[in-house]
Amino acid sequence: TTINKDDRKQIKDLAETIVQIKKLKTTQEKYIQENVKKILPNFTELAGAKIASKLLEHAGSIKKLAIMPSSAIQLAGAEKALFRHLTTKAKSPKYGLIYMHPIVAKAKNKGKAARILADKLSIAAKVDYFKGKPIAAKLRKDIMRIIK
Repeated sequence: TTINKDDRKQIKDLAETIVQIKKLKTTQEKYIQENVKKILPNFTELAGAKIASKLLEHAGSIKKLAIMPSSAIQLAGAEKALFRHLTTKAKSPKYGLIYMHPIVAKAKNKGKAARILADKLSIAAKVDYFKGKPIAAKLRKDIMRIIK
């Protein structure tokens, strides 16, 4: 079929809007990455900006994230599965938002990897909240040593 001028204009407007949205998304991701790295340098270095920002949002504040036990960090984002487990005795969840982390995603034993990562993220959050030294490299080495 042939495309008339009105259809062509609508298609072009839609394409331009999609390009603008993609640029806005890229800009917002860079903004979030820069800010979360300022606020939680060790945590972000270990978790990545995307996971760090999602966990910070889930916790509600830096202080709440810092006082969260590692088990809460491990299961953050999996509340629905946790409550299903508690009420119906379904399988218990092993991870929540940290499933997207490459260490967990690539691990053979994802539950163990999630537990170890959550433990180190908990330490990093506490160090960042109390303005400690950069320790992300050491924590990453510990994770890799334990998992392999």
